Amino acid sequence: MQDWIAKPNERGYRALHVNFRLNVSDSVAPDLLPCELQIRTRLQDAWGELTHDDIYEQPELPKDLQARGADLAEVLAAADKIASDIRRSAVQEATAPEQRPDLRTVSAGSLAFVFREIFGGSPPDYVVRQALNVCEELEISCLARLALSRNLLNG
Repeated sequence: MQDWIAKPNERGYRALHVNFRLNVSDSVAPDLLPCELQIRTRLQDAWGELTHDDIYEQPELPKDLQARGADLAEVLAAADKIASDIRRSAVQEATAPEQRPDLRTVSAGSLAFVFREIFGGSPPDYVVRQALNVCEELEISCLARLALSRNLLNG
């Protein structure tokens, strides 16, 4: 995985890249196709659309114009954070404290709740099962620390 969000490139590109091989075979012998999944927010995608032809595909672009593209990426990253904070607060307000799971324990409900709060949608069952397995393997028994960092604890 490449994390271009934590450390954007010099032109401001942000995304997560997940590389994997997908089995496209119907037979017993695997036929693995290399794949790359790029995960971006709407604003990261908008930056890509706005700058791809004008900045990204121009290798000889003057440094000051490259810097303007990076500036735009910074502005959109700040807007992304503001939008996430607004969504998180709105969901927090709309969810009664008694309906929030106890994040002092790891359960399917608490993991699904955290997923919804962070990604804005319900996780598929297999994702929850996988997360439960990872928590068990890593001996994670409490989500409170994560909850405190994301302000998800019960009222």
